[in-house]
Amino acid sequence: MIAKTSLGRSFSSLATYLLQEFKNSEILFAKGVFIKDSKTISDDFESHAKAMSRSKAQKVWHTSISFSYKDKVDNDLMTKVGIEFCKKMGLDNTQLIFVKHNDREHQHFHIMANRVDNSGKLIDAGHFKMRGIAACRELEMEFNLDLLSNYKQVEKSHTREQLEVIQFQEKSLVFETEKEANYSPQISMGSLFKDNQHRNDEDILFRKKKKKKPSNNRGLSM
Repeated sequence: MIAKTSLGRSFSSLATYLLQEFKNSEILFAKGVFIKDSKTISDDFESHAKAMSRSKAQKVWHTSISFSYKDKVDNDLMTKVGIEFCKKMGLDNTQLIFVKHNDREHQHFHIMANRVDNSGKLIDAGHFKMRGIAACRELEMEFNLDLLSNYKQVEKSHTREQLEVIQFQEKSLVFETEKEANYSPQISMGSLFKDNQHRNDEDILFRKKKKKKPSNNRGLSM
């Protein structure tokens, strides 16, 4: 079993990615979340995070879990693995949603969690990579799953899927930054910098022209 975890700032971009139609998505499990579509899910996560915490830290937790080709995993077992994984990662007291994707040869599902838990505390994400590896090894033994060393090919396919999520998050972050700064999408930061530099140069030139040179002509005495 392989778990890949990343943190982000946009619940909307992650929910949109998880529930894309061409992924043949199935919602396996939800806790503390109003489920209708990707927008209602992301709005619910976002409103909870804003109401319970003023922290500016990344509040979006995303973990994708892949199984070996040898594993015979049904939806019920996926859900059990997801719940136990969340307990081991400290995600058992917060909003959760598990979404299965059926677009790959290997079986896998995604965990979307709110880092702001139900008491308003920010869930610790320290060393989440190493903690996730340890959790996978324990769960492989607990649920009698194939060991990591037997299916390295799964990791390559899983990495490609992670890149898709990153692209979604980056696009959303750029859009939200431009919106908050009141910038037009057609105006780049480079052009703004050049424009400001050009104005500064004009101001300096204007001040030089305005400054009078001392006169060498003295009045004649009468």
